Amino acid sequence: MGLVALLAVSLAYVLYPDDPRAYPGSDGGESLDRNLARAHMVLPACGQPSARYAAHWDGLFPSYLFQLRFTASPGCVDEFLQVNHYTALPEQGVAFFVSRAPAEYGWPSDQWKKYTIVPVAFETTSPIAVLIAIDSSIDPSDVFVKFSSG
Repeated sequence: MGLVALLAVSLAYVLYPDDPRAYPGSDGGESLDRNLARAHMVLPACGQPSARYAAHWDGLFPSYLFQLRFTASPGCVDEFLQVNHYTALPEQGVAFFVSRAPAEYGWPSDQWKKYTIVPVAFETTSPIAVLIAIDSSIDPSDVFVKFSSG
């Protein structure tokens, strides 16, 4: 029995290796691309090199949390918004989810920092929330995404 379990774990690791872009503590075994697909999101190639993410499942209550950070030029941020059919609000606002991310992610901790906010709405029967905050005061811009369902 122990050998079968070891083989199963080894096979799972070979078929679904941990993505080096995943933050520590992320539920392993699924790539960034798989998590983007689950979140109904596309990350253009220009945002891929800097992308870091975390994905968490709660098996007791079927819920899913996907957090993504990437840096990008203004043109790349525009491409990300356009390809996903998102529209940024013209005014700045606070994004508490950025400062409340786990410390090991290295996200900014200033809870009152102002970001360009991108509201996202889905027409679905299951509860889905998407929060996007963009810090365009720096170049390249910092983009933070939080997707949750369940």
